[in-house]
Amino acid sequence: MVLLTRVILVLTTALLVAGVVYPLGVFFSVSTGIGAALRTECHDPRFWRALHNTLLLAFGGAAVGTAFSFSASWALWRFDAPAPARRLSELCLKLPYLVPPFFLALGWTILAQPRVYGLGGTALVLTLWLSALGTIQSQGFFRRFPSHWEDAAMLGGAPPWRGFLSITLPLALPQLLATFTSLAAAGLASFAIPALIALPAREPVLTTRIYQAVKSSSGSSEGFTRAAALALVLLSLSIGVTVGAALCQRALQRRLGGALIGGKGATATKLHLSRGKHLLFWGLALLVAALTALPLAAMVWRSFLKDPADMMSFTLARYIYVFTSLPDVLKALMNSAGSASAAALTAVLCAVFAALASARGAKSARLTEVLGAAGTAIPGTVLALSLIVAYAGSPLPGLAVIALAYFAHYYSHAQRTLTPAVQSIGRDLTEAAAMAGASPLRALTSITLPLLKAALSAAFVLSLVPMASEITMSVLLAGGDTEVLGTLMYRLLEYADPGSACVLASCLLGATLAANAVLRRISRGEFGI
Repeated sequence: MVLLTRVILVLTTALLVAGVVYPLGVFFSVSTGIGAALRTECHDPRFWRALHNTLLLAFGGAAVGTAFSFSASWALWRFDAPAPARRLSELCLKLPYLVPPFFLALGWTILAQPRVYGLGGTALVLTLWLSALGTIQSQGFFRRFPSHWEDAAMLGGAPPWRGFLSITLPLALPQLLATFTSLAAAGLASFAIPALIALPAREPVLTTRIYQAVKSSSGSSEGFTRAAALALVLLSLSIGVTVGAALCQRALQRRLGGALIGGKGATATKLHLSRGKHLLFWGLALLVAALTALPLAAMVWRSFLKDPADMMSFTLARYIYVFTSLPDVLKALMNSAGSASAAALTAVLCAVFAALASARGAKSARLTEVLGAAGTAIPGTVLALSLIVAYAGSPLPGLAVIALAYFAHYYSHAQRTLTPAVQSIGRDLTEAAAMAGASPLRALTSITLPLLKAALSAAFVLSLVPMASEITMSVLLAGGDTEVLGTLMYRLLEYADPGSACVLASCLLGATLAANAVLRRISRGEFGI
């Protein structure tokens, strides 16, 4: 068992090095002329426009998303809202994170075109998607945050909002900074939303300029050098945000006296609201549903329309055409299923053994955590560009490179899900099995893995769903024989066939929601949305 764990840890480290460290090293070592290309970009007004838009969207969206998600999570945590309104609010707040951002952007282009195109529409859709990520993190915070500090303030005569501003908000500064950092990093790396909403209005961001530089290079070194210079700027911004926030968060934690969060059993005393004030929660639920669920419903509706101008021209002809006559659909479906499933299964296998090693205090597991976090923190556009350069001309098949990119970028999803689950299993069970004569492998298969069934299912689903419809890396890595569903949908939109793109997106949306429902049933509501 110890030998098997060590072998899989070595395999995990090797895969992460092959997918993160080695490509980045090769990319920046062979990309000569980056300095000259960067100086050229600095004299191009389009570069400064893209940089301005990137910073504005990332930091503005992160600030609004953090404030909105934290405030909404606090209200749902503190007050006794009607159960249907609470469930609808939580579902719609987190729904954009469950589905790819591409779907949300596509739905808004159908629902509000042409007014949605431009920076304003991009900021709205990106903020909605970032708010979903912020909601998940904020609710995790409040599940461990005891309410007795606010209760004490209310006993002293302070209203609930005063306790929130004077007590909860200052104590939550490290959590708010962590949420803002993760949202800003996600905003910097965003490609799908700006590509669908900002680019048609000729409003570039760094990720779309990198994509355009690669696509317009036609294999020339000049285009790749320009893309490398832009990638260096984007990577520097991501690293700067992460490192700067980590330093600020450490300083805040020292100032606030270390850990201020309650234990597993931390609960909130719900404050009762009058019947009239319940309308506020219904208003929140309906507002969030209109901003998140309505665009997705518009996307599904569009997939059934024969004529977009006639909102009642329902037909299945578009579905029949897509799955019987549209070229490359089955090939893209098989490529996505194969590469995403292989990467997700490998990530779950590696993550569970890394979590087991970490629970036993193995220092080697720490390396996989660091490399996995780095793979997620690096913008997907930069990671894909480095993989192109590193494995160009290698015997490695194209789908294997795509699967490696998925594994490197989403491995931490599986590890973050499985590590707490493994640590929650007491060692007394495995020790009792050992005293009864069971081998470590028998204890693993008979005790540990059955107890981890829900967490293993969650880790697989949370890894598979973003991989199956990934666009940011796939548009750069996929070619004619390695096209996947994400690149096919994006190509259909580029060639003015939004109806077929809506068909594929609606099918993926249905599969995602079904997987979420199965996951919630298996885990009895512990995982899923």
